[in-house]
Amino acid sequence: MALTIEILNDPPQHRHRKTPSMPPRFSLCVSVASRLIITVLILALHTPVAIAQPSPSRKALTALQDVLGSQRSDFTNYQSEHFLLAADADQATATVTLHELEDTYQHVRRWADSLHLSVIDAHESWPVVYFAHQKDYQLACEHMGVSAVFGPGLYVPVQHVAIFQDIANLEPWQAVNQHIAQLQLAIRTKSDQSDRGNGDQLRRMRDQLQSLQKKKKDVHRLYQQLVIRHEAAHMIINGLHILNPGVSQPDWLSEGLACQFEIPYSKNESLGSNSLRMGDLKNALVSDEQPGLAELLAFVSETTFTAQSSRDSSWAYAQAWALVYYLQNHHPTQFTTYLVCQAAPAPGSTNDQTATCFQTTFLDTQSTFKSNWKTWLSDLKLDR
Repeated sequence: MALTIEILNDPPQHRHRKTPSMPPRFSLCVSVASRLIITVLILALHTPVAIAQPSPSRKALTALQDVLGSQRSDFTNYQSEHFLLAADADQATATVTLHELEDTYQHVRRWADSLHLSVIDAHESWPVVYFAHQKDYQLACEHMGVSAVFGPGLYVPVQHVAIFQDIANLEPWQAVNQHIAQLQLAIRTKSDQSDRGNGDQLRRMRDQLQSLQKKKKDVHRLYQQLVIRHEAAHMIINGLHILNPGVSQPDWLSEGLACQFEIPYSKNESLGSNSLRMGDLKNALVSDEQPGLAELLAFVSETTFTAQSSRDSSWAYAQAWALVYYLQNHHPTQFTTYLVCQAAPAPGSTNDQTATCFQTTFLDTQSTFKSNWKTWLSDLKLDR
């Protein structure tokens, strides 16, 4: 059954904007170089979802008002089972975006069930905004008091809202667009020349143009999918209270969890390996450059990632993905206990308390835990 959506064309009136008191900690960090091979690393598996048509919640509409402000008249609301999406893109883009959101929701629920985690079901739709233009996305970030430099997608926990921009006008894509434009100009120039010997060269150039345009389209679709699913995972995990939304979680846990859902899996899978993050992890393992991978106890004790470059940041995200993946596959019962421990502390928990949850759950009862973790990483380094 195909995805269906309800279009809501009665835009709410603008309300006074409130600046959140806490910046968004949840953002997607991916290195440009590793993203260039995304079409090889990721196989998109689309699973149709049947969507009901509830009325949009007043809370979600208010959140959209706060995000969009004076831009509101340019956007159309699209309603699905769990999300209220405001978008200034075409309906096809909105439909694909809602599909990714709902598919991520289902995967998070299956994963939570597999670990026997308790969840609080959503009884109202959650607000999401999709910007077709980068300048509008940056303006919305400015209105909310958050930084747009985190990337093309953000989840803002204070307002429980996710925002995205179309990545087509970001810097890497502008370079590709320029290359395509130059190739098109060269083809037109050759076509206007009277020399009949240009035929073979023209065919090669046209084949190159067609191949480049197809790769651009495929990479754009898959990269946009990755961004949407990553931030949606943050939103869903908080919204279902799998993690306590009132507690500041360490980056390795929050980002590691979100990275688990960047790639779609079949309905029979609660989780699978993320080949994109696995590729970054192996690059970090074999690299002689510092910092590489952080020492385990230091890594789980840090509140936020400290990276000096996009490469270091992508390695930190890969290590976070790997640790979460390792824990839930090799220590699922303890991992459930750890998540419950993380959800229990009151707001304002310290780093020491965060590290204590990890220490008491894994290291006190598993004296060989650190050596087993190192062995698992070593096997990956050797491609075993």
